Amino acid sequence: MKTPIFGVRYVALCLLLTACVGFNSVSATAQQAEAVNYDVEVNLIASMAEGGGKLPSRLDAVARQLRASLAPANYRLAATFLGRVKDKGNLRLNGVVSPLFQLPSNAENARNVATYSTYIVQLNGVETATNGELIDISSLVMELRVPVVSSISPQGQTILNYEQTGINTGFALRENAPTVVGTITTSRADELLVLVVTMRRAGR
Repeated sequence: MKTPIFGVRYVALCLLLTACVGFNSVSATAQQAEAVNYDVEVNLIASMAEGGGKLPSRLDAVARQLRASLAPANYRLAATFLGRVKDKGNLRLNGVVSPLFQLPSNAENARNVATYSTYIVQLNGVETATNGELIDISSLVMELRVPVVSSISPQGQTILNYEQTGINTGFALRENAPTVVGTITTSRADELLVLVVTMRRAGR
């Protein structure tokens, strides 16, 4: 018995459609599996009445913004933290840095360091139609334990204690654009720390 031509064509069409659907499913799965990675740069800028130095050229726009918004001051790059995180991932950096500001020469030298913890939680890349790539960070926590002069010993030595300070916020920033996230005060009125975050897609 001969198979009707219509039936053969129908079966062939069904097989073709099934193959196309399977191919598209595999392709979509591969695209979903391709995660976007971001290189993260966190800068701490020290603002002070005296001293300072020239900031890197990549922070020129930040320097102009600070001079327009804050009291006249000098700036220097106090610390830089680097990391990499995937989209919708988490990043945590921990470590120690040298004194962010000049400490008394008679202070306890062994304690003249600051410890830091940086948390970037739940990173989301948000594509906008007119303004290019925005990166949304639902939570960024920057914690610093900094040495603060607490007293003078009978021998004339400056005693330092560690104090907790930092920033906890959520925000969005444009890709590859250094963004001022916030400022951190110190024990002196003429000293200030500025937190700047820059993010760019890895490989660009």
